Amino acid sequence: GVSVVLLQRNNEAQNEVGTTLAEAMAGSIVEAIDRELSGMATTLRVLSTTPSLSDSDLEDFYERSRLALAGTGTYFLLLDENLNQLLNTRVPFGTPLGPTSDPESARAALQNPGKTVSGVFFGKTSQNWVFNVLLPYVPDSGPSRLMVMTRNASSLADTLSQQILRGGWNASLVDQNGLVIASSSQDSKIGEKFFLDIGGAGRYRGARPAEDAKGDTYIAIVDESIYSGWKAVVWASTDTVEEPMRRSLRMLIIGGILVITIGTLAAWLLGRQIAGPVRRLARDARRLGAGETVQA
Repeated sequence: GVSVVLLQRNNEAQNEVGTTLAEAMAGSIVEAIDRELSGMATTLRVLSTTPSLSDSDLEDFYERSRLALAGTGTYFLLLDENLNQLLNTRVPFGTPLGPTSDPESARAALQNPGKTVSGVFFGKTSQNWVFNVLLPYVPDSGPSRLMVMTRNASSLADTLSQQILRGGWNASLVDQNGLVIASSSQDSKIGEKFFLDIGGAGRYRGARPAEDAKGDTYIAIVDESIYSGWKAVVWASTDTVEEPMRRSLRMLIIGGILVITIGTLAAWLLGRQIAGPVRRLARDARRLGAGETVQA
């Protein structure tokens, strides 16, 4: 009983340490993603000062933007007031372009003088799951424009992989609509609904129980980015978290059985050692009582 209590307390202490590390990891992921998004917004502000943009020299502006972003995995789009693409550095200048694949975020950005971060969506030009950072551009004369910095969602996987804990913990990045942007687990695919119900959890709500559609239970830590509205979810199955305690109990039970078995065997052997001479003395006594010769 004492051993079980000690094991339980040790397990609780280990779980508390694991949860604390998971909370720190969720916070680190949010900070790293916010830095990435902030850098994209800063690049947009820098590009907005390019003279060729204000002069409506789109071909020159395209070349400058393409050279500035070469090798970064980030691309630039310019939209008109009707949300049609004027240029896109993913394709050569002059390529026929249609409307943006994410009109909802584009309309929100035009109504918001600051930056806007979209959720994950499937880009028609890239044929990939992407996300955007958008910034309105209002020239001194002429209609407004919308500057867009876009990246493939898969490019954020490296940011998650640098933060992963061992021991069955996984991390997923979820957008404002509950869609997976990036994940360390193969079970959570980009663009799909996140498999756990994390509700409207905000920053540092601590470990909480969660279930998937199959009824399996998990421990989840959620940290929400104020900058983008995205959520970092660090999660592990309850079975994985509780496995060390079950393993310790199994070892305790097996050890107890071994001790009892060894003790029983030792008692049996000791009993035989004691019983043998006693039985011989009893035989000698019967012989002596019968008048028989007893050897010393």
